[in-house]
Amino acid sequence: MNKNQIDQKEMYDTVLSFLDSQSALWSSIAKVGEFKNEFSGVVTQIDDAQYAQQQAQVYLGKNKTQLKSTVAQKADILNDSIEAFALVTGNDQLASQMATTYSDLNRMRNADFIPAVKAIVAAAEENLEVLTTEYGVTAGQVDDLKADLDGFLAL
Repeated sequence: MNKNQIDQKEMYDTVLSFLDSQSALWSSIAKVGEFKNEFSGVVTQIDDAQYAQQQAQVYLGKNKTQLKSTVAQKADILNDSIEAFALVTGNDQLASQMATTYSDLNRMRNADFIPAVKAIVAAAEENLEVLTTEYGVTAGQVDDLKADLDGFLAL
């Protein structure tokens, strides 16, 4: 809910509270009772909509966090293979780039996380032939990581 909607809801709640506290004054007037019941229904619908909106925001945040964790796990598995390849071939620069752990990846801000995962994917694609024949990496692994990263970026 935006600020204007919150202000209106607070006003509605105040009016409803006042009507409830002063029911002795208006209860003998049928039309006021009818309007009060209708108004109470509207306030209930607003409450339900507000709850649903809050749940959707929580779900989206939780979903993005879970997806980031999944991407970090897959990226860590892949970068471990690349790091092993780099150490065997004496490529210290690549080895240091791929030394990032799952915990490091998962704790990164999204602004740092995305380029780090893209660098892992790029290194895997660049060395895919050797990684598939000697280190057990599959093209499907790389594609799966790219698909999950795309899903993460879409949220």
